Amino acid sequence: IGNNVEVASDVRFVVHDAIHEVFNRIPGNKTEYKEHIGKIEIGDNVFIGSGTILLGPVKIGDNCVIAAGTVVNKDVPSGSVAAGVPVKVIGKYSDLMEKRRKGNCNER
Repeated sequence: IGNNVEVASDVRFVVHDAIHEVFNRIPGNKTEYKEHIGKIEIGDNVFIGSGTILLGPVKIGDNCVIAAGTVVNKDVPSGSVAAGVPVKVIGKYSDLMEKRRKGNCNER
């Protein structure tokens, strides 16, 4: 996690799964499945909205806003505003900063 990062309430960081346990217990299975582990990287100057789920491995670049309720299942490039299930870029960080500077908080 980088510098100047704000994480709102109920954000989940999921860096592993447990499906390998199911696969390994199938009768007659001869393959040993390993646990999937993926790190989550978060750059500088990032806000992550309430209820967001981050599914590793993913990287959120510098200067990003992740909207509430987003499922981040792929990388988010620096300078992005992103939202959705699954995540997609919906705007630019710099544009949001300018709107907020001017006091246009409700403008989309």
